[in-house]
Amino acid sequence: MKLYQRVKKIAQDLAGSEVKLGTAMKMNPRTLNGYLKESREHNLWPLLPTILKIFPQVSREWLYFDEGEMLKADCEKALKPIRSAADQADQNIGAVPALEKENAALRELVDSKNEVIALQKQLLAKVADQADQDQRGMEFSGGPPAHTASAPGTPSAAHLLRRSTDREGGKL
Repeated sequence: MKLYQRVKKIAQDLAGSEVKLGTAMKMNPRTLNGYLKESREHNLWPLLPTILKIFPQVSREWLYFDEGEMLKADCEKALKPIRSAADQADQNIGAVPALEKENAALRELVDSKNEVIALQKQLLAKVADQADQDQRGMEFSGGPPAHTASAPGTPSAAHLLRRSTDREGGKL
């Protein structure tokens, strides 16, 4: 692996991107990007000590000579849980669009439910107003409104009137 490729690997695996590596090295990311080509990799040699200061877990032998593993042995063990967590985070990020879609659908359902509740409240208010008007009508006339039916099993007012007139010989 060429030097520029090793620095690119550090940028991707440890810094997160070439831009972030350039920023961490306090240099213009575009300049670093220009150095990350085979024809300009000679510009990277003076930057290697800075890279090792920023990432002490990187093996000097690997960075300078491409010998051995990229990370020091003790660092490789320490990074396994971090890589596992990063993989899990990537999977979670992949689920975000589906969750956003589900969230939008749930919001629509909640909005619809709220509309139904508002309509039910309006209907209850109208029923309560009608009941109040009926109550006032009963108080004013001294009895139930004419359109009110008698309870099941009780004789109607007309039936009672007929009974009383029958008893009195048809006279009121």
